[in-house]
Amino acid sequence: MAKGEKSKYAEAILKIFKKHYRRGTKEVPFTREELVETTGGAVKNIGDLVYSFRYRTPLPDEITSTVKEPAGWIIVPRGPAKYALVVHPNGGRITPDIQRQAILIPDATPEIIAANAKSDEQALLAKVRYNRLVDIFTGITAESLQNHYRTQIEDFGQIEVDEMYVGVDKNGRQYFMPLEAKGISGDLSVIQIGQNIACGKKQFSKLILRPLGAKFLPDDAIAIFLFNTTDRWDEIQKVDEQRYKLVPAEDIPAAQIKPRGQ
Repeated sequence: MAKGEKSKYAEAILKIFKKHYRRGTKEVPFTREELVETTGGAVKNIGDLVYSFRYRTPLPDEITSTVKEPAGWIIVPRGPAKYALVVHPNGGRITPDIQRQAILIPDATPEIIAANAKSDEQALLAKVRYNRLVDIFTGITAESLQNHYRTQIEDFGQIEVDEMYVGVDKNGRQYFMPLEAKGISGDLSVIQIGQNIACGKKQFSKLILRPLGAKFLPDDAIAIFLFNTTDRWDEIQKVDEQRYKLVPAEDIPAAQIKPRGQ
């Protein structure tokens, strides 16, 4: 994003905030129409303005300074063309546990796929899929149903799920597992997970819901997360997490393949 565009985004969201905010307020609702009016047409892509402050760019200091860390403001959907700035206990960020040791997995990613993936996110989704990391992590036999699935959800508006898995466990129970993916430079957000939860509950209600997340780490490992299925943004939490590293089969130590005494 150009510096000038970034400045216009910050100016617009700050005007909206000042218009509605009162000391102690925990929610500031606004609409797409308000954003258009506030920018006076100077911002051509209003959707990118919202997306930017959700996932890429910190909100202006005049907004963030109204709450004490680790709390922070997030932008949540409130229906078609409707939004709200909401105070979240930790700013809505989902970060990996840095103390976890990576489990080594033989890399089954086809070389032609790894060589031609156009983005971190595409590469991550491919590696998760070809190495069956969803199966390994959950213990459920899973298949990719669709990726980059866009749909309209009541009270949310349009959402996009990075990849949807369906699966069955050893007892025959069936699951819907929406997966949200982030490359090295971005963090998973409770907003994305919340949208995926809503998608599962409203469109795949016959299946057991298991919301998942995946993130590339700087050491080339992949963090996989399982979340609870709450309807509240401020209660979305990790309930399980694991770290995997894809390596050539010969690099996996014998002790991992067959632990001593077995």
